[in-house]
Amino acid sequence: MICELAIDTAGAGCSAALAIGARFEQKIYARFDDIRRGHAEHIITQIDDLMTEAGIGYQSLNRISCTMGPGSFTGVRVGIAFAKGLALACDVSLYGAVCSVVAGQKFIRVGHEDKFGVSNLNTDLSQSVNICHVVEAGRDEFYVHVFKHPQPERHEANALMEARPLSEVTGPVLLSYLDVPSFVQNHEVGLSFGPGGEKFCELNQSCKSEISLPRSDVSSVSLDIRAEDLFQLDEKYFKINDEVCPLYLRAPDAKPQLGKTLVRRL
Repeated sequence: MICELAIDTAGAGCSAALAIGARFEQKIYARFDDIRRGHAEHIITQIDDLMTEAGIGYQSLNRISCTMGPGSFTGVRVGIAFAKGLALACDVSLYGAVCSVVAGQKFIRVGHEDKFGVSNLNTDLSQSVNICHVVEAGRDEFYVHVFKHPQPERHEANALMEARPLSEVTGPVLLSYLDVPSFVQNHEVGLSFGPGGEKFCELNQSCKSEISLPRSDVSSVSLDIRAEDLFQLDEKYFKINDEVCPLYLRAPDAKPQLGKTLVRRL
């Protein structure tokens, strides 16, 4: 029996989930809190609550998953450091996934299930189209990742089969507000989604390849990820053990101390 713990602290939210049972058929316990700081303290409380609710101990875990970014610098480090430490203590394998890939696969899944009104968007998701996951990165920048939304397979005239996996058009990149129109045109983006989707659309109004996403529908398909979304991700999208590391798209802000300093003595 699989007993998997999943952690996501890469964004403003702090999320943990516990799945017990065969993969894709588990009983899931989940916690999510929208916080701006204090992920390190909060994630421990969430996981303890999950363990208590499920009636198990840490010794029952046989797999730990986490998101690797891009996202909040501190949040990404907290989540991975905690997941690695816990995996080492429990002697279990650690799995990590890129946040935008998790979000992209979730978009495909909920679109197929017709949740969030995805089928009512102007863009025809029954056809292949480039979609862009967008997260606000601060400093007038976005974290973006473009995928090709595959054309669903059909087995009957009007019945859609489960959508094929996403393929990457770009990797995760840091994008300036000023570069949005040219980026959309160069990569033929047909639709944006994610917590930064609305702002992304506003900056693209003058672009020839306008994103076909009504503003009224943006919030309904924002698809912020949660820790439990890791349970639905195909194994091929995960990094394992030593491959799990923070994904940073921005250079470190640390600078040498200037002015008055203490003389170092060995």
